[in-house]
Amino acid sequence: ICAAKGFAHAVDKPCVPVHALEALAMNACEFDGVICPILDARAQQVYGAMFQCGMPPVRLMDDEAEKLTAFLDRVDAMGTEALFLGDGVSALKNAIVERLGEKARFAPAQHLGLRAASACALAMRYAENAENLKDCMTLLPLYLRAPQAERERAAKLPDTVRLTPEGVDKLRDHLAAMRCRGEKIGESEIFTKNSFGRYGSFLTHLSILLTVIVGAAALYLPQVTDQ
Repeated sequence: ICAAKGFAHAVDKPCVPVHALEALAMNACEFDGVICPILDARAQQVYGAMFQCGMPPVRLMDDEAEKLTAFLDRVDAMGTEALFLGDGVSALKNAIVERLGEKARFAPAQHLGLRAASACALAMRYAENAENLKDCMTLLPLYLRAPQAERERAAKLPDTVRLTPEGVDKLRDHLAAMRCRGEKIGESEIFTKNSFGRYGSFLTHLSILLTVIVGAAALYLPQVTDQ
């Protein structure tokens, strides 16, 4: 996402967000049954969803982070063959076969992982609707849940430290007191300490570069004069 935002910012183009699980489902868009992209979430858990073939794939459930057994219960309730793909297959294939038996199908190795062509095909389709275009400054990854270490750390924090609505107001007041400049971009509010706004970082790096050039010239020019 960072790379895409950088490219889009450089050429002043919008971005088109694509769900990773939906892009995985595109790898098997001609399968007649239920397409089940799964990502290994460790501890017998998966990030998963269900789709039917289509362009784009027809979503049968929202992306979920849950126990493999709970996800397979959803798949089994569909009453049809299910094709599994994603990095969760290699780690959980035996458990899937044990639960679903002959109804479980698995994509060939070359279609198990995310493919740029699948993501780009979805992006092209979504780009036909202007509502799907996002400003690169507001494009953010979609996390189904925070990493375990962050969840454990957050559980230990007092409520006053968490970014509740009241905490957001306090943070905004603190940044204003620090003379940070706020700028509304899309649905996000960006604060910068530099008085030049969001271009301050560029100007700072430019000044450093000029300092290095001038310093190098100061060291090199006396040698040329001596020669």
